[in-house]
Amino acid sequence: MQKPSSAPRTRRPGSPFNVWKNLSSIFYGSRSSSPPPTFQLITALTPDQEAKIETLTNYLLEYVGVRPEYHQVQTLLGQNNWELKEATEEIKDLLDADEGLLVPFDNRRIMLGAENDEYTSCYIDSLLFAMFIPFSTFEPLLLSTPAVSTFVKPLDARRLQTSIRLFVNRLRSGKLVTTRIVRQLREDLACCGWKGRDPRSRAFTQEDTSELFLFLTELLELPYLPFQIRLFHGANADNDDDRLMTERMLTLSIPTPDAASPKSPISLESILVEHFYNNMVTGIKRQVAIQASGARTAKEKERAASGDDISEKVPFLDSENPALSVDPALSSSSASASVSSSSTTAEVAVSAWQVLELLPFYSGINEQGDYVHQHTREFPDRRMILPLVLKRYAYDNYGQASRIQRDVFIPHEINISNFVSKDDGREVCEVCGNPLRYVMELRSVVCHKGDSPNAGHYVAYCSVPGENDEGSWLKLGECDTFLFCI
Repeated sequence: MQKPSSAPRTRRPGSPFNVWKNLSSIFYGSRSSSPPPTFQLITALTPDQEAKIETLTNYLLEYVGVRPEYHQVQTLLGQNNWELKEATEEIKDLLDADEGLLVPFDNRRIMLGAENDEYTSCYIDSLLFAMFIPFSTFEPLLLSTPAVSTFVKPLDARRLQTSIRLFVNRLRSGKLVTTRIVRQLREDLACCGWKGRDPRSRAFTQEDTSELFLFLTELLELPYLPFQIRLFHGANADNDDDRLMTERMLTLSIPTPDAASPKSPISLESILVEHFYNNMVTGIKRQVAIQASGARTAKEKERAASGDDISEKVPFLDSENPALSVDPALSSSSASASVSSSSTTAEVAVSAWQVLELLPFYSGINEQGDYVHQHTREFPDRRMILPLVLKRYAYDNYGQASRIQRDVFIPHEINISNFVSKDDGREVCEVCGNPLRYVMELRSVVCHKGDSPNAGHYVAYCSVPGENDEGSWLKLGECDTFLFCI
C-alpha cells in the first residue's frame, strides 16, 4: 500500500483549531465550503479505495492532529483521482499556507495556472497573478497580523490570508489551483465583506479587478502613496491651496479623442501629463478682493479702456454677484498687498488649475488621520509600487457603460522625475552623488476583454527577469475552462 512520503513541517504551537478550520476548505460537506460543482460520492468502494481512505485518515490523525469524517476523506481522494500522493500534497500545501510560508518563485518551473470557477473568477486569478507572480513586493500583506477592525473579524482576515497564500504557493510550485481552492477563496472574501455574489440568486459574479485590489489593500493595510496638491487661481491664497492627499491606486482617465479619429492612439506619458498638470477644478470657495461698481480708479479705467484689464482675460474667477467686480491687481501671489480703502473681501466660487506631485515615500497615515499597522519599512521607498488604472468605460445618464476603444501605448519604462516632488530635498543620490532620476518600470498588467466591467474576461501579464538583462513575459490567459501560464 502506498503511504504518504514525509510529514509536513511542524505547525505553530497552539494552532490545531485553526488548522482544522482551514482544512475544512478542501473537504466537501464542511460548514464553510460550497459543494464542488461536478463531484459526487461513490456508493460502492473497492478494497483499494477503502485502504487509501484509512491510510489518509491515519495520516491526518498522526501528523495534523485531526480526525475528519469518512465522507470528507473520500471526497478529498476522489477530487484527486484517488491518488494518495496528490491528496497528501494538497494537505501539506494547506498546512504550509496556514503556517505563513510562501514558496519562492522559480522561473524554471512550468506553471499550470488556476481553474476558472463558474467562468467568473478570472478577475481574482488575474489580480493575484499580477500582484504575487513572480514579485515579492506585496508579500508583507500576506505575512502580517491583520489589524483589529469593527467590520471584519481577525480570524476571517487570517483565513483569507491563508487562502491567498495557498493560491500563490500552488501557482509558484507549478501545481494547478483547483476549483475548490478558488471557491474557498471566494467564500473567505465574502466573509470579509467582499460583494461578489448576485444578491438574488447568490451565484458568484464577475467583478471589477481594480475594486478588488482596493478592497484587499484596504483590508490588509497597504501603506499609502502620498501626493501633494497645489491649486493656482486668481483669488487670495488659502491654506487648502497646498495640501496632501493619499491614494493606494492612481486612476487615470483616457482623454476623449477627436471625432474624426475616435481610435487614435495615445501614450501613457501624455495621460500622466494630463492627470498631474492639466486638471481644472471649478466651484471652490475662496476670498477675493472686491470693489463696488463705479469705484474704479482713473488708472484702472484707463487700463480697461485700452483692453489691458486682465480680469476679463483670465477665466479663474466665477462671478456670483454682477454688482461686484474683482480687483484685477490682486492675485494669489499678492494676497498680502495693501488694498484701497474702497475695496473689501468676499467669498466667491473660483476655478483653479490643479497640479499633483508624487512624494517618493510610503506613508502610514492618510489625510483623515487613519493609521495602518503595516510597517512602512517592509515597503522600501527605493522600490515603490505605483498601481495605475486606465478608466476604459464611460457611463451615460442611465448608468450604461460604454467601452473607450482608444489604444494606449505603454512603454516598458517611463521617466517620471517631473511628476515627483522635489520638496524633500533629495535631489542627489546619497550613495553615488548623481542627480536622482525616478523611473517607472512596467512589471505586470491586468487586461479586460469585453464591453462591460462585469462581463467578458480578464487576463494578466507579468515581466520575469532573466539572465544578462534579458527577461520574458508570463501570461495568465484562457484555455477552455481553466487558466494557464505560458
